[in-house]
Amino acid sequence: MMTRDPRNDFSINAMALTIFTTNIGGGIIISILSIYIKHLNISLMWGGFAISLFAITRAISQPIIGHFIDRIDPRPVITTGVIIFTIASAAPAIPNATILFVARALLGISSGMVIVACYTIIARLYGDAYLRRMANARFMALEMIGSIVGPVLGSVTFWLTGSFSSPFIVCSMFGMIALALFLKRVKDIGGDKPPQVANDEARSRERATFAPGGLASLMLLSGLNFTLMFVWGGLLLIMPLFADSVGIAGYKAGYLFGSLSFGMILSIWLTQRKFLGNMPIEPLIIVGSIFALIPLTILVFVSHFWIWLLIFWAMGMGVGLLFPIFPSMATEAIINRPGQGVSYLEMGGNIGFILGPIMTSFFVRGGDVSFSFYFEVAVSYITVPGAIALVLLRRRSMRPKESRSEGSQT
Repeated sequence: MMTRDPRNDFSINAMALTIFTTNIGGGIIISILSIYIKHLNISLMWGGFAISLFAITRAISQPIIGHFIDRIDPRPVITTGVIIFTIASAAPAIPNATILFVARALLGISSGMVIVACYTIIARLYGDAYLRRMANARFMALEMIGSIVGPVLGSVTFWLTGSFSSPFIVCSMFGMIALALFLKRVKDIGGDKPPQVANDEARSRERATFAPGGLASLMLLSGLNFTLMFVWGGLLLIMPLFADSVGIAGYKAGYLFGSLSFGMILSIWLTQRKFLGNMPIEPLIIVGSIFALIPLTILVFVSHFWIWLLIFWAMGMGVGLLFPIFPSMATEAIINRPGQGVSYLEMGGNIGFILGPIMTSFFVRGGDVSFSFYFEVAVSYITVPGAIALVLLRRRSMRPKESRSEGSQT
C-alpha cells in the first residue's frame, strides 16, 4: 500500500501528463465540432448523434474493459488507446460525414480504454480511501489543464486559419506527443500487477464482492454521472448555436468550455492540496452538485459573454468538487474489482452523453434553439436530489470500525 504523498507519485504524474496532452487535442475538436457538423450539412438530429457516438462506443467498450482490466497489466491498454486516439483525431480533416462518424466512434473506444486503465492503476497503488481521493485529485488536476488549453487553442486555430481541417490535424499532433511521452515512461509506472485477494478460494476470487451498500452507491453514482454528462453532451451541441442566437460568436463557446475546465482544476487542486481533501465528502457532494449545473439558469436571463465566462467557471468549480470523489467511491463499492466499479460509474456517464445531444436536438423549434437550452437547464436540477440520496446512503452504510475511511480522515 502506498504511504507517500500522491503529489510526488511518479506513476500519477506520468499518466496525467499523457492524458493532459490528449485532452488538449480533444478540446481542440470540441471548440468547433457543432459548427463543423453544420458545415457538412448534417441535420441537427444527426449532429447530435455524431456527438453521442463517442459515448455510445465508450459505453459498449468500458464494461468489457472493466471486466478484464483487474486481471491484466493496464499499461498496454493505455498505449493502444492513445494510438487509436491519434489516428481517429486526424481522420475528420477529410470533410466527409461518414469519416466523422467513424472517427467519433473510435475516439469513444480509445477514451474508454485509457480512463478505466488509469483509474485501475491508481486503485491498485492506493488501497487507502483517503489517499486514493487525493491521488484521483492529483491525476485530474494535471489532466484537466489540457481541457482548458484545448478548447481555447481550437478556437484560436479556427479563427486564424478559417479551416475546419486544421484543428483536427493539430489534435492528432498532440496525440503523437502523448504517445511519445507515455512510451518514454511506461516501464516506470506502477500498478501493473493486480493486488492479492484475501480469500484464496478460486471461485471467490472470480466473483465480484460488493461492499455494504456498494450496489446502491454505484447506482446513485452512475445516475449522477449520467446527469452531468447528459447536460455536458447537450451543451457541446447546443451552446455554440445558442451563443450565436443571442449575438455571441459561436466559436467563442470554446472559451466557455475552457473557463469551465479552469474552474474544475481550481477545486480539484484544492482537494489535492488538502484544503478540501481534509473535509468530509458529504458537504462537498451537496455543494458540488448545486454549483455543478444549476448556474445554467442565469444564462437564460443574461446574454453577456464575460458573465457567461464567470458562470462556466463556477460550474467547473462544482464539477471539480465531485470528480475526485466519484471514482474513489466507485472503486470502494466492489471490494475485489476496483476497475469494474469505475466501469459501472462511467457507464452512467456514457449513457448520459449518448442521450444528451440526441434529446436536446429534439427540442429545436425550426431555427430557434432556445427551447433546447431550457431543456438542458431543467435536467441540471436532477443533480441535487441525487446528491442528497447519495449522502444519506453513505451515512447509513459507513462502518465505524474502519480506522482510515474517508469519513474518519476528515
